[in-house]
Amino acid sequence: MGAASFVMASSTRFSVAERALTLGRVLANRRGTISTLPFPGSLWTNARDLPVPPKESFRRWWTRTHEGDGSSGTHATRSSPGCGPRSATGRARTSSHPA
Repeated sequence: MGAASFVMASSTRFSVAERALTLGRVLANRRGTISTLPFPGSLWTNARDLPVPPKESFRRWWTRTHEGDGSSGTHATRSSPGCGPRSATGRARTSSHPA
């Protein structure tokens, strides 16, 4: 968790890690998994396989599919589904006060 925290604390480090993930595609076997990695990744792959990283990162996909629509992806708006206060039942609360 410490390594993940270190990488995710910096947008530059996260971006570099994201680009490095695409190199993981060359390690894939015919089943579409990565079954062996050098240390420290071998601590994980000795017990389980990793799925092959996607061809395109989420950030690149978002930029490509939302280009020019004005959404930066950094803040949700009040009109977005799932945003705003919720009641204990999970339904959106309605205000009795006029806006």
